[in-house]
Amino acid sequence: MTAWLILAAGENRVHGGNGGYDDLPAEHYSWDSTVPRHKLLKAGDLVVLWNKSVLLGASKIESIHEEEVVNVYFHCPSCRGQTFKARSTKSPKWRCNTCFHQFDEPEQTTKEVTAYRSNHAGNWLDLRGLLPGSVLRSVCRNPKEQLSLRYLNWDAFVEALDQVSLGNGVRQLADTGTELVLPSGFGQATIRARVGQAGFRAKLLEMYGENCAMSGPSFHAGLEAAHLVQYAEHGLHDFNAGLLLRRDLHALFDRKLLSVNPSTWRVEVSPHLVHVTAYAELAGVELKVPKKPKIAGILALHHAEFRAIASF
Repeated sequence: MTAWLILAAGENRVHGGNGGYDDLPAEHYSWDSTVPRHKLLKAGDLVVLWNKSVLLGASKIESIHEEEVVNVYFHCPSCRGQTFKARSTKSPKWRCNTCFHQFDEPEQTTKEVTAYRSNHAGNWLDLRGLLPGSVLRSVCRNPKEQLSLRYLNWDAFVEALDQVSLGNGVRQLADTGTELVLPSGFGQATIRARVGQAGFRAKLLEMYGENCAMSGPSFHAGLEAAHLVQYAEHGLHDFNAGLLLRRDLHALFDRKLLSVNPSTWRVEVSPHLVHVTAYAELAGVELKVPKKPKIAGILALHHAEFRAIASF
């Protein structure tokens, strides 16, 4: 089984002077036929994604979509080089790193290429920040390589990760298909990941940062994406109907032991929790998200069920 270290820096990732790629690390990765080793990735390969600084996560490729497209490429008007970046404060805006020519706008050309997009959402493991870039480079087959797609020594990666985070789940990626089979004392339980759930969580993290909607600043690993509309009923992810909640608060919210009054936008706590200081202190706290009508409408249904169960 082949493993890869893949550079995914979102809007900041460019290659060969093009306009970048539409990466969403928790769901998919994009590249094209101008990238070295572009044909070598395949379904079933293990992928570890990073942003040049830290680890983002790991998964297994489920499928790869391939199509012919026309890409736009940008060049230095003087030397035709493609190593330049925009300057935020100086003018002219652009400066070539090869010939040092300064210019207002780069020249453009077009080229037909094969575009690829991997789908790896189903098995995504969020490992953000657990390993620095220096360690990730060291576990590549060629640590000095500078390519976007690098061969990874999977066993060395797993060993490095185990040193900082036991029970991270990466070992199962190499042993299973699209389902993770977790051993227990009584047999085996099979868990199928919600397709796109990791991407849904990643989008909420992008929207709200590492903040629980009820308790405030938190660590990303302890935050979960809560669907205000039951995901099981429609199988869709609606970013305008989701909250980032601390793991314990998400469980209590789902069990109608915590809710939010849509009139006051403040947290209410079930009488069953008032003896727990950490939860009782949340009563009356204002929800830390924009007051969107869609969220308010859905919270009204949740709040009504909460009050009926809590016997207010």
